[in-house]
Amino acid sequence: MLDPETGALERSVFSFMVNHHLQLIQRSQRTLVLLLVTVDRAHPLSSAALPILARYCLDTIRATDLMGRLDAHQLALAFPTTGETTAEQIIWRLETQLKKGRAAGTFPHELGVDWRVLVGTADGPATFDALIAPPS
Repeated sequence: MLDPETGALERSVFSFMVNHHLQLIQRSQRTLVLLLVTVDRAHPLSSAALPILARYCLDTIRATDLMGRLDAHQLALAFPTTGETTAEQIIWRLETQLKKGRAAGTFPHELGVDWRVLVGTADGPATFDALIAPPS
């Protein structure tokens, strides 16, 4: 169930749990904030740096939040009981952790990290894969 390198949920488990929360949203009119965190795929240190980034995420998110590893360069964080404002605060804390890691030399300065925020709503996509699909 857990990725041994990052401590994140494996993609299939994470997807299953997010799909469950998206189904709940259909009935409750709440939202689900999802954060895709991608390290620069072209950089040679990206795969080695992902576990470090995952540790920053695990140290920052709450017990009710979820983190999954999507591939060698990408994590996803789901905030099922969080509004957009609180999610923005969590993202700010994650960016602060990343800056501290760069300053301490534990995370490569030259490695780019992309933060993409998605919001699942009752009117939006009903599955994790549909939610993260690039806009057409």
